Amino acid sequence: MSSRQREYNQNFWESGETPAADDRDWSELTTDEADAARAICFEKENWDGAQTFYPAKRYHVWDLLDEETQAAAGDLTYTRNDWNQVGSADIEDLKFEQLDADQQVAAQKLGFEQGSWDCWQNHYFGYLWSELSDEILQPMVVLGWTMELWDTDDDSELMDKKWTDLTSTQRDAATSICYFQETWEKTNLESWECPKNHFADLSWDGLEEAGVQAYFDTLGWSEYSWDGSGDPPPTEEMHWDELSLEQHVAAMQICFTKSVWESAFSSTVDISPTPGSNPTPDDSDISPETPVYPDFRFRSWLSLSPAVQDYAKTLSYNEDKWNNLGSALVEKIAFKGLSAEEQHAAVQLGFKDALSWNCYMNHYLGFTWDMLEEEGVQAYYVVLGYSEEMWKSNDQPQSKVMWDQLNGAEQTAAQKLCYIKESWDDIPLEKWECSWNHFTGRTWTELKEIQMQHYFIALGWDESSWTSGRNTPATESKHWDDLSADEEAAARAICFEKESWDDPSEFYPILRYKLWDLLENHEQKSAEVLMYDKDTWNIPGTAQVEDMAFDDLSDAQKNAAGVLQFKEDTWDCWQNHYEAFDWKELEEYGTPYFLSIFGWTEAKWDAYVANFESKDAPTSWTKTWDELSGEEQNAGKAMCYIEQTWDNLDLNDWDCSKNHYDGYSWKKLEEIRVQGYFKTLGWTEDSWNGKAPPPITQSHHWSQLNKAERLAARQLCYSKSVWDSYFVERGGDGKDSLGGIISAVVICVAFVGLVGALQIWGLQRKSRTKEDDIPHTIPNDVAVQV
Repeated sequence: MSSRQREYNQNFWESGETPAADDRDWSELTTDEADAARAICFEKENWDGAQTFYPAKRYHVWDLLDEETQAAAGDLTYTRNDWNQVGSADIEDLKFEQLDADQQVAAQKLGFEQGSWDCWQNHYFGYLWSELSDEILQPMVVLGWTMELWDTDDDSELMDKKWTDLTSTQRDAATSICYFQETWEKTNLESWECPKNHFADLSWDGLEEAGVQAYFDTLGWSEYSWDGSGDPPPTEEMHWDELSLEQHVAAMQICFTKSVWESAFSSTVDISPTPGSNPTPDDSDISPETPVYPDFRFRSWLSLSPAVQDYAKTLSYNEDKWNNLGSALVEKIAFKGLSAEEQHAAVQLGFKDALSWNCYMNHYLGFTWDMLEEEGVQAYYVVLGYSEEMWKSNDQPQSKVMWDQLNGAEQTAAQKLCYIKESWDDIPLEKWECSWNHFTGRTWTELKEIQMQHYFIALGWDESSWTSGRNTPATESKHWDDLSADEEAAARAICFEKESWDDPSEFYPILRYKLWDLLENHEQKSAEVLMYDKDTWNIPGTAQVEDMAFDDLSDAQKNAAGVLQFKEDTWDCWQNHYEAFDWKELEEYGTPYFLSIFGWTEAKWDAYVANFESKDAPTSWTKTWDELSGEEQNAGKAMCYIEQTWDNLDLNDWDCSKNHYDGYSWKKLEEIRVQGYFKTLGWTEDSWNGKAPPPITQSHHWSQLNKAERLAARQLCYSKSVWDSYFVERGGDGKDSLGGIISAVVICVAFVGLVGALQIWGLQRKSRTKEDDIPHTIPNDVAVQV
């Protein structure tokens, strides 16, 4: 990163304006100005060259720009998408002289003059060959351009090469016309290290390699504090205005502005509402600048506790209306129009003030046109195409377009009305990635691409633990109240609240559902400490240890459970399903509500817990999963059952072990949280659906997979032998005979497995009843297979 650090006045520096000396050529500088310029390593040649300018404002992502800068960019016909995608805007095909007067003014607001625009934005491609100076012709020739080629619409072949594939001479030539790696490769701004996360993912040595370590030094960081061994520097607790001028300069070099610094500074402040803790708001509560983001409202219905659902029902919500924003009549009413009972229910849900309801729920649709002006939001609806006449007659300016079809100004206006992409596009809550699965289906690389990786790093994750599922961070065993302020802020950023963080049903024990033969040696040993053997491990619900609450395990068993990624609450839910607890003990979990859906009463449940041979169980408790009603299935999920564990299905017959999810849709892979593993192996939606060739990993032996790919394959129930057997079947070695042998072996194994399945078919869903000698009827599809 380079920039002309020759500002003498703090106001100039922070505003982005430039002093008079900045516009003068070297020969026009006073003696004192020339001496000052030399002190910061300028001479005539690099002072007068446009390439010494660095357009830092141009390389901030759109969402980090202030309104004035976004307006200037809009005057240059930029939208959010082509601003972030450097090199894609038509305006960048024009040299400065080709801009109209208003556009030139807008370019100057972004910090450009003619020379810097033509170099950094246009790279001189708006010029005729005959207009290029000798200083520009030379690098163009090095980059493969000729006069004949220049006058055509074709590019030099070198323009399609990666930066790292250029020779050092070619890179120097590209640099001289104001390219660097990210702009040469047209990398989206959101993927740049600087604006995205201010180099937070780099090691201390990595900061030095990137040429930015000195800026962190100025801000008080050292190798000791950067790697977490020491306390962070005092600047981490300082507001922007408390930083020195030197620290301002350093912060701006790593892509901080005042607003970005302050937003990062305030991210550790707990402003999230707690359901049930707020007084009823009145007009004095309304703050027009800061509607509080109601993250509790954007959790799907099934993730809500029964108490929160009851408050929602007071507002006439049901599951469908809650999960589909804008569909409930109550959301068309401003807060003042709600009844006293409804206002109380909204407060108990967690709405901190009237404004958060009016903005996030009602989007001011319950306001008159004049009230919109009083509230300061009328202009945003004007940007979206509304007029006073339309508003009064409830007309729409046009058919609603999707979020990605809005231009930058329209997206900004929608955001000011508290829309986000998901709410604008009417995406059901259960499909919101953040609230639904907290991004757990994403690969480590994808987390970085969507700017979420740094939150997981704050929670202690790294690429190895995320990809393998082993050596998980300490935060995974912490309760919400034990999280540090930074950890809590990171957890909130990925849509956790105390209730969902401490809710064990949010956890999914993928390690527990791997076949015994696919477990690592240390995992098998831990399972043996818990009295598992191969048979009881492969049929969840049959091991004696699963009758026990976590507190009843020995210390050695608790440690072994920890190795298998369980802590107390996840063990009690996923392993024991609360069957070691009496009714009173379960009230703190809210579980009796779900038990009552099955027909349990306190007396019946306590008798069942005391003696699992009790026959007085509700009929629904012995149904198969497919026979349960939707409400019963949801209640089962709240007790950490899934179809396979409810039906006591042998792990060998789970789709992971049986066919590695072959036959699943791409969307279904996402829903069951395994799509990320397929992405690590190179699959895309198109290749999965047969619209593109399969990934290269499909032609690799196990030994040719890299570490991340092998870890992903293991999560999909592959072992080396299983993977390579499929490889042979795919014809990787062209050995048909071997493929035939393996196919025969597979058939034999399948037959033996089927016999075993028939032997255990008579097991009731609960293996601890007296009715084990009464087999289930074999389903028709199984009979046909036999």
